[in-house]
Amino acid sequence: MSYLPWQAHMWQQLQQRRHAGRLPHALLLSGPAGTGKLRFATAFAESLLCSTPGDDGSACGHCKACELVTAGSHPDWTTIAPEEAGKAIKVDQIRSLADFTSLHAHYGGSKVVTLQPVEQMNHAAANSLLKTLEEPSANTVLLLVTANPQRLLPTIRSRCQVLHFECPPRAEALAWLTTQLAGRDGERLLEIAAGAPVMALELADSDLLAVFDENFASIEALLGRWQDPLQVASQWHKQDGLRTLHWFSGWVTDMIRLASTDAPPHLDYLGLRDRLQALAKELELSTLHRFLEQLNEARRLLATSQVNSQLLFEELLVRWSALPRR
Repeated sequence: MSYLPWQAHMWQQLQQRRHAGRLPHALLLSGPAGTGKLRFATAFAESLLCSTPGDDGSACGHCKACELVTAGSHPDWTTIAPEEAGKAIKVDQIRSLADFTSLHAHYGGSKVVTLQPVEQMNHAAANSLLKTLEEPSANTVLLLVTANPQRLLPTIRSRCQVLHFECPPRAEALAWLTTQLAGRDGERLLEIAAGAPVMALELADSDLLAVFDENFASIEALLGRWQDPLQVASQWHKQDGLRTLHWFSGWVTDMIRLASTDAPPHLDYLGLRDRLQALAKELELSTLHRFLEQLNEARRLLATSQVNSQLLFEELLVRWSALPRR
């Protein structure tokens, strides 16, 4: 796997540190979902294990080490992730690192650990990882991937070198996405993915476009009191809560922009302009601002604590449906 075009500068800097012998034992790859953090971590792990990397440090793809990586059987690389989607990373999974890191590398180079999404560790697992970070093993590199670094213990963050990933410029993201999509609507996908090109590609290969449209139709119906907020909350509870709240806050932000001026210089969801404007006309600007604050607090709670997402959505959607009209 190769790194993505907008990651080239970060890749070069990391390879320079590697060749200078200044590579940290733990890297925290942080930034918005869909920017290619895991892809970068995977490419760098392959680079560290490759026997004959290319001029830019990328794995050659054909040496014995690369063949083992492709087969998923390289003994010097382990990946830790939740055993079930949406579940926590458990303490026993982190404790298993002690055995892995205590062994010498089978191929005499680096040992690599990829851990993602690292914010999904339970409390015991986080404390166990902290011990590993405090007592690093020689020639072992930990690659921790997160879209929510605020959910990590400060002591874990402080023991890692942070690599922060941002969404690339829109033109660059769209150019890359167009090459991947075979004629599908890259602009709309990129808009819904809030500029994150990898997420946009995932949207194209999933039913998330339909989910986006259904969720927006629900907030219209709730404001018109045509739907039951508890029923909608039950549906949203089954989704990626942070992504759903990201969409909702983006819609409300665009309503505020449209309520403030007839010609806002920027909208996050340009394709929804007329429908957003119709909603904005129903509500006072001050009401929209207050509700956006509540949305942002809900996002903070969902990102930093183990809240009951269904109750959180129920409270938000009941409030939304009860907002006073003009």
